[in-house]
Formats: sequence, C-alpha cells, structure tokens
Amino acid sequence: MDVIWSYPNQHTYVVSQHEWNAHENVSFIAENIIETIYELRNQKGKDIWLVGGGELISMLLTANLIDEMQITYMPVIPFVPRTTQSLKMGIDKKFQV
Repeated sequence: MDVIWSYPNQHTYVVSQHEWNAHENVSFIAENIIETIYELRNQKGKDIWLVGGGELISMLLTANLIDEMQITYMPVIPFVPRTTQSLKMGIDKKFQV
C-alpha cells in the first residue's frame, strides 16, 4: 500500500520492534536503537527531530541523547454536545453522542 509521506524531503528513521523494508527516504531501526541514534547524531547535518512515545524518549534521555525538548499536547474532547450544527454535519453519529 502506498502512503503519502508527510516529510518527503527529509530522510526519516522509524524506531520499531519489527523489521520492515526500507523505502525511499525512510529507514527503520529495530535493533541497537541507542547506538544507531548516537551514530546518526554524530553525523554531519542538522538536528534530529524526535516525534515519539514515552518509552523511546525515556531511553534517549537516559542515554543523554536529547538536548532540547518542546512538549506539546493534544486535548481530548470527551463529549460533543448535540447541536443543530453537529446534527447537520453528522458529528453526533460519528462520536456516538
């Protein structure tokens, strides 16, 4: 299945527990994660932008491989009120209100 990649002009490394075949501008890291990221970090070029979960971030913090963090959050809206507009848009059905 082809996917439109959000970062077509950047080489992307995906840390995964599974082995995957590399694609154009996408490589996968399944083993020796800390060592591989350490090697990437020491290559000539710009910074590494890490987007990931807590387990990976904890590993990299412990290995002193993170210099700067910009923490963001996405709020979850647990309830969508039933309004005339939401009924017109079908939002009440989508969220099972």
